[in-house]
Amino acid sequence: MKFKEAKLLHATTMLTNTDMKSPTFINEVRRNTEGSVREYLFYDSFKNVKFPYITNKNEQVKIGIFLKQMDDAIMYRQRELDTLKQTKQGFLQKMFPKEGESVPEIRFPGFSKSWEQHKFQDDIISIQTGTNLLGNEINSGVPLIKMGNIQRGYISFDKLEYLDTNEVITKENLIYNGDFFFNTRNTLELVGKGATWFLEDEKYAFNSNIARCTLKNIDTYFFNYLYNTEDLIRQVKARAVGTTSVAAIYSRDLKSIKYMIPDIKEQTKIGNFFKQLDDTIAFHQQELETLKQTKKAFLQKMFV
Repeated sequence: MKFKEAKLLHATTMLTNTDMKSPTFINEVRRNTEGSVREYLFYDSFKNVKFPYITNKNEQVKIGIFLKQMDDAIMYRQRELDTLKQTKQGFLQKMFPKEGESVPEIRFPGFSKSWEQHKFQDDIISIQTGTNLLGNEINSGVPLIKMGNIQRGYISFDKLEYLDTNEVITKENLIYNGDFFFNTRNTLELVGKGATWFLEDEKYAFNSNIARCTLKNIDTYFFNYLYNTEDLIRQVKARAVGTTSVAAIYSRDLKSIKYMIPDIKEQTKIGNFFKQLDDTIAFHQQELETLKQTKKAFLQKMFV
Protein backbone atom coordinates (compact mmCIF):
# COMPACT_ATOMS: atom_id res chain seq x y z
CA MET A 1 0.00 0.00 0.00
CA LYS A 2 1.66 3.25 -1.12
CA PHE A 3 0.85 6.60 0.46
CA LYS A 4 1.59 10.09 -0.73
CA GLU A 5 1.47 13.21 1.40
CA ALA A 6 -0.98 15.90 0.33
CA LYS A 7 -2.31 19.24 1.56
CA LEU A 8 -6.00 20.03 1.73
CA LEU A 9 -5.44 23.03 -0.50
CA HIS A 10 -4.36 20.74 -3.33
CA ALA A 11 -6.21 17.55 -2.55
CA THR A 12 -9.69 18.27 -1.22
CA THR A 13 -11.28 16.02 -3.84
CA MET A 14 -9.21 13.11 -2.53
CA LEU A 15 -10.18 13.64 1.10
CA THR A 16 -12.80 11.05 1.98
CA ASN A 17 -14.95 10.62 5.03
CA THR A 18 -12.67 7.77 6.07
CA ASP A 19 -9.50 9.85 5.69
CA MET A 20 -10.98 12.43 8.05
CA LYS A 21 -11.48 9.76 10.72
CA SER A 22 -7.93 8.44 10.53
CA PRO A 23 -5.69 9.04 13.59
CA THR A 24 -3.09 10.83 11.44
CA PHE A 25 -5.60 13.34 10.08
CA ILE A 26 -7.14 13.96 13.51
CA ASN A 27 -3.71 14.55 15.08
CA GLU A 28 -2.73 16.87 12.23
CA VAL A 29 -5.90 18.94 12.72
CA ARG A 30 -5.28 19.15 16.47
CA ARG A 31 -1.72 20.30 15.81
CA ASN A 32 -3.05 23.22 13.78
CA THR A 33 -5.70 24.41 16.23
CA GLU A 34 -5.21 27.59 18.25
CA GLY A 35 -6.58 28.77 21.58
CA SER A 36 -6.74 27.32 25.09
CA VAL A 37 -10.20 27.39 26.68
CA ARG A 38 -11.91 27.43 23.27
CA GLU A 39 -9.98 26.00 20.34
CA TYR A 40 -10.15 27.35 16.79
CA LEU A 41 -9.03 26.02 13.42
CA PHE A 42 -8.63 28.91 10.98
CA TYR A 43 -8.83 28.44 7.21
CA ASP A 44 -5.20 29.43 6.64
CA SER A 45 -4.15 26.62 8.98
CA PHE A 46 -6.77 24.14 7.79
CA LYS A 47 -5.84 24.44 4.12
CA ASN A 48 -2.28 23.37 4.92
CA VAL A 49 -3.23 20.29 6.95
CA LYS A 50 -1.21 17.36 5.63
CA PHE A 51 -2.54 13.85 5.35
CA PRO A 52 -1.48 10.60 3.66
CA TYR A 53 -3.60 9.36 0.80
CA ILE A 54 -3.40 6.22 -1.32
CA THR A 55 -2.07 6.86 -4.81
CA ASN A 56 -3.49 3.67 -6.35
CA LYS A 57 -7.08 4.40 -7.43
CA ASN A 58 -8.15 0.74 -7.40
CA GLU A 59 -6.87 0.36 -3.86
CA GLN A 60 -8.72 3.51 -2.84
CA VAL A 61 -11.94 2.02 -4.18
CA LYS A 62 -11.43 -1.35 -2.44
CA ILE A 63 -10.67 0.25 0.92
CA GLY A 64 -13.60 2.63 0.52
CA ILE A 65 -16.01 -0.23 -0.26
CA PHE A 66 -14.68 -2.32 2.64
CA LEU A 67 -15.10 0.48 5.18
CA LYS A 68 -18.51 1.44 3.72
CA GLN A 69 -19.65 -2.16 4.28
CA MET A 70 -18.48 -1.92 7.87
CA ASP A 71 -20.42 1.34 8.30
CA ASP A 72 -23.52 -0.31 6.83
CA ALA A 73 -23.17 -3.25 9.24
CA ILE A 74 -22.82 -0.85 12.18
CA MET A 75 -25.91 1.10 11.07
CA TYR A 76 -27.88 -2.14 10.66
CA ARG A 77 -26.92 -3.34 14.16
CA GLN A 78 -27.78 0.08 15.58
CA ARG A 79 -31.24 -0.03 13.98
CA GLU A 80 -31.77 -3.55 15.36
CA LEU A 81 -30.78 -2.37 18.83
CA ASP A 82 -33.04 0.70 18.64
CA THR A 83 -35.95 -1.50 17.53
CA LEU A 84 -35.41 -3.90 20.44
CA LYS A 85 -35.34 -1.03 22.93
CA GLN A 86 -38.52 0.44 21.46
CA THR A 87 -40.15 -3.01 21.57
CA LYS A 88 -39.28 -3.33 25.25
CA GLN A 89 -40.79 0.09 26.01
CA GLY A 90 -43.94 -0.92 24.17
CA PHE A 91 -44.26 -4.12 26.22
CA LEU A 92 -43.65 -2.20 29.46
CA GLN A 93 -46.61 0.02 28.61
CA LYS A 94 -48.89 -2.87 27.64
CA MET A 95 -47.95 -5.62 30.13
CA PHE A 96 -48.63 -3.55 33.24
CA PRO A 97 -52.08 -2.10 34.01
CA LYS A 98 -52.65 1.55 33.24
CA GLU A 99 -53.60 3.86 36.08
CA GLY A 100 -57.11 3.05 37.30
CA GLU A 101 -57.20 -0.39 35.64
CA SER A 102 -56.79 -3.85 37.19
CA VAL A 103 -55.53 -5.84 34.18
CA PRO A 104 -52.88 -5.12 31.55
CA GLU A 105 -53.57 -4.84 27.83
CA ILE A 106 -51.36 -7.87 27.01
CA ARG A 107 -51.14 -11.06 29.10
CA PHE A 108 -49.65 -14.51 28.77
CA PRO A 109 -52.13 -17.34 28.03
CA GLY A 110 -53.60 -19.00 31.11
CA PHE A 111 -53.83 -15.88 33.27
CA SER A 112 -57.13 -14.06 33.69
CA LYS A 113 -57.41 -12.93 37.33
CA SER A 114 -57.45 -9.24 38.13
CA TRP A 115 -54.28 -7.77 39.56
CA GLU A 116 -54.39 -6.59 43.18
CA GLN A 117 -53.39 -3.20 44.50
CA HIS A 118 -50.51 -3.21 46.98
CA LYS A 119 -48.52 -0.61 48.82
CA PHE A 120 -44.76 -0.94 49.04
CA GLN A 121 -45.10 -1.45 52.79
CA ASP A 122 -47.24 -4.55 52.14
CA ASP A 123 -44.35 -6.32 50.42
CA ILE A 124 -41.31 -5.10 52.37
CA ILE A 125 -39.60 -7.28 54.95
CA SER A 126 -36.67 -4.91 55.48
CA ILE A 127 -34.74 -2.02 53.94
CA GLN A 128 -31.01 -1.82 54.64
CA THR A 129 -28.26 0.52 53.47
CA GLY A 130 -24.75 -0.72 52.72
CA THR A 131 -21.25 -0.23 54.05
CA ASN A 132 -19.57 3.07 54.96
CA LEU A 133 -16.23 1.71 53.77
CA LEU A 134 -14.65 3.78 51.00
CA GLY A 135 -13.61 2.33 47.67
CA ASN A 136 -10.92 3.28 45.17
CA GLU A 137 -10.26 2.65 41.49
CA ILE A 138 -7.41 0.20 42.09
CA ASN A 139 -8.63 -3.25 41.04
CA SER A 140 -7.65 -5.24 44.10
CA GLY A 141 -10.40 -6.09 46.58
CA VAL A 142 -14.16 -6.67 46.44
CA PRO A 143 -15.98 -4.45 43.88
CA LEU A 144 -18.17 -1.78 45.49
CA ILE A 145 -21.51 -0.84 43.95
CA LYS A 146 -22.31 2.85 44.44
CA MET A 147 -25.21 5.13 43.53
CA GLY A 148 -23.79 5.82 40.05
CA ASN A 149 -23.93 2.10 39.25
CA ILE A 150 -27.69 1.84 39.86
CA GLN A 151 -29.58 2.71 36.68
CA ARG A 152 -33.24 2.40 35.78
CA GLY A 153 -33.75 -1.35 35.64
CA TYR A 154 -30.12 -2.44 35.41
CA ILE A 155 -26.74 -2.23 37.13
CA SER A 156 -23.92 -0.48 35.26
CA PHE A 157 -20.38 -1.82 35.67
CA ASP A 158 -18.73 0.90 33.57
CA LYS A 159 -17.16 2.68 36.55
CA LEU A 160 -16.36 0.41 39.47
CA GLU A 161 -14.53 1.10 42.70
CA TYR A 162 -12.98 -1.57 44.90
CA LEU A 163 -12.59 -2.06 48.63
CA ASP A 164 -9.13 -2.55 50.05
CA THR A 165 -8.10 -6.20 50.26
CA ASN A 166 -7.58 -5.79 54.03
CA GLU A 167 -11.13 -4.57 54.69
CA VAL A 168 -13.46 -6.89 56.58
CA ILE A 169 -16.84 -7.04 54.83
CA THR A 170 -19.84 -8.38 56.70
CA LYS A 171 -22.33 -10.61 54.88
CA GLU A 172 -24.99 -7.92 55.38
CA ASN A 173 -23.05 -5.67 53.01
CA LEU A 174 -22.61 -8.29 50.30
CA ILE A 175 -24.95 -8.56 47.30
CA TYR A 176 -26.95 -11.68 46.45
CA ASN A 177 -28.79 -12.73 43.29
CA GLY A 178 -32.31 -11.31 43.28
CA ASP A 179 -31.56 -8.39 45.62
CA PHE A 180 -33.43 -5.20 44.73
CA PHE A 181 -31.62 -1.87 45.23
CA PHE A 182 -32.51 1.80 44.95
CA ASN A 183 -30.53 5.03 45.21
CA THR A 184 -31.18 6.95 48.41
CA ARG A 185 -29.10 9.95 47.25
CA ASN A 186 -28.41 11.49 43.86
CA THR A 187 -29.54 14.46 41.81
CA LEU A 188 -33.23 15.31 42.00
CA GLU A 189 -33.71 13.77 38.56
CA LEU A 190 -31.91 10.50 39.32
CA VAL A 191 -32.54 9.81 43.01
CA GLY A 192 -34.62 6.69 43.65
CA LYS A 193 -33.38 4.79 40.58
CA GLY A 194 -33.81 1.07 41.21
CA ALA A 195 -32.72 -2.29 39.81
CA THR A 196 -32.59 -5.98 40.68
CA TRP A 197 -29.22 -7.75 40.89
CA PHE A 198 -29.09 -10.55 38.31
CA LEU A 199 -25.58 -11.95 38.83
CA GLU A 200 -24.81 -15.22 40.60
CA ASP A 201 -21.61 -16.49 42.25
CA GLU A 202 -19.80 -13.15 42.08
CA LYS A 203 -18.78 -11.24 45.20
CA TYR A 204 -19.82 -7.57 45.34
CA ALA A 205 -20.55 -5.13 48.17
CA PHE A 206 -22.78 -2.04 48.19
CA ASN A 207 -22.31 1.28 49.94
CA SER A 208 -24.43 3.42 52.25
CA ASN A 209 -26.00 5.58 49.50
CA ILE A 210 -27.84 2.50 48.26
CA ALA A 211 -30.64 0.62 50.01
CA ARG A 212 -31.43 -3.07 49.60
CA CYS A 213 -35.09 -4.06 49.80
CA THR A 214 -35.95 -7.54 51.02
CA LEU A 215 -39.40 -8.34 49.64
CA LYS A 216 -42.02 -10.99 50.36
CA ASN A 217 -44.58 -12.58 48.04
CA ILE A 218 -43.15 -10.75 45.07
CA ASP A 219 -40.71 -11.84 42.37
CA THR A 220 -37.77 -9.42 42.33
CA TYR A 221 -37.20 -9.93 38.59
CA PHE A 222 -40.80 -8.82 38.06
CA PHE A 223 -40.39 -5.96 40.55
CA ASN A 224 -37.35 -4.71 38.64
CA TYR A 225 -39.60 -3.89 35.68
CA LEU A 226 -42.66 -2.84 37.68
CA TYR A 227 -40.56 -0.33 39.64
CA ASN A 228 -39.32 1.19 36.39
CA THR A 229 -42.71 1.77 34.78
CA GLU A 230 -43.68 5.39 34.14
CA ASP A 231 -46.25 5.36 36.95
CA LEU A 232 -43.83 4.21 39.66
CA ILE A 233 -41.02 6.48 38.44
CA ARG A 234 -43.44 9.39 38.80
CA GLN A 235 -44.47 8.30 42.31
CA VAL A 236 -40.85 7.86 43.42
CA LYS A 237 -39.80 11.27 42.07
CA ALA A 238 -42.71 12.91 43.90
CA ARG A 239 -41.26 11.67 47.20
CA ALA A 240 -37.73 12.98 46.66
CA VAL A 241 -36.57 15.94 48.76
CA GLY A 242 -33.66 18.33 48.31
CA THR A 243 -32.18 20.55 45.63
CA THR A 244 -31.68 19.90 41.94
CA SER A 245 -28.08 18.79 42.48
CA VAL A 246 -28.37 17.04 45.86
CA ALA A 247 -31.52 15.12 46.73
CA ALA A 248 -32.53 12.21 48.93
CA ILE A 249 -35.35 9.74 49.21
CA TYR A 250 -36.12 7.97 52.46
CA SER A 251 -37.34 4.41 52.77
CA ARG A 252 -40.25 5.49 54.95
CA ASP A 253 -41.54 7.64 52.08
CA LEU A 254 -41.44 4.76 49.61
CA LYS A 255 -43.74 2.66 51.78
CA SER A 256 -46.83 4.54 50.59
CA ILE A 257 -46.18 3.91 46.88
CA LYS A 258 -49.08 2.03 45.26
CA TYR A 259 -48.98 -0.49 42.42
CA MET A 260 -50.87 -3.42 40.93
CA ILE A 261 -49.46 -6.96 40.97
CA PRO A 262 -50.70 -10.37 39.74
CA ASP A 263 -50.19 -13.75 41.42
CA ILE A 264 -46.64 -15.01 41.82
CA LYS A 265 -46.77 -17.33 38.78
CA GLU A 266 -47.69 -14.49 36.44
CA GLN A 267 -45.09 -12.27 38.10
CA THR A 268 -42.40 -14.87 37.40
CA LYS A 269 -43.53 -15.22 33.78
CA ILE A 270 -43.40 -11.46 33.21
CA GLY A 271 -40.07 -11.06 35.02
CA ASN A 272 -38.42 -13.83 33.00
CA PHE A 273 -39.82 -12.43 29.74
CA PHE A 274 -38.31 -9.00 30.31
CA LYS A 275 -35.06 -10.49 31.60
CA GLN A 276 -34.69 -12.47 28.35
CA LEU A 277 -35.47 -9.32 26.38
CA ASP A 278 -32.78 -7.43 28.32
CA ASP A 279 -30.28 -10.23 27.67
CA THR A 280 -31.03 -9.98 23.94
CA ILE A 281 -30.56 -6.20 24.05
CA ALA A 282 -27.25 -6.63 25.89
CA PHE A 283 -26.08 -9.17 23.28
CA HIS A 284 -26.88 -6.80 20.40
CA GLN A 285 -25.22 -3.93 22.27
CA GLN A 286 -22.06 -6.00 22.63
CA GLU A 287 -22.15 -6.96 18.93
CA LEU A 288 -22.46 -3.30 17.99
CA GLU A 289 -19.59 -2.28 20.27
CA THR A 290 -17.40 -5.07 18.83
CA LEU A 291 -18.09 -3.84 15.29
CA LYS A 292 -17.21 -0.26 16.25
CA GLN A 293 -13.97 -1.36 17.87
CA THR A 294 -13.12 -3.53 14.84
CA LYS A 295 -13.63 -0.58 12.50
CA LYS A 296 -11.50 1.61 14.75
CA ALA A 297 -8.71 -0.98 14.66
CA PHE A 298 -8.84 -1.17 10.86
CA LEU A 299 -8.68 2.63 10.60
CA GLN A 300 -5.56 2.62 12.74
CA LYS A 301 -3.89 -0.15 10.73
CA MET A 302 -4.96 0.78 7.19
CA PHE A 303 -3.93 4.43 7.40
CA VAL A 304 -0.58 5.81 8.48
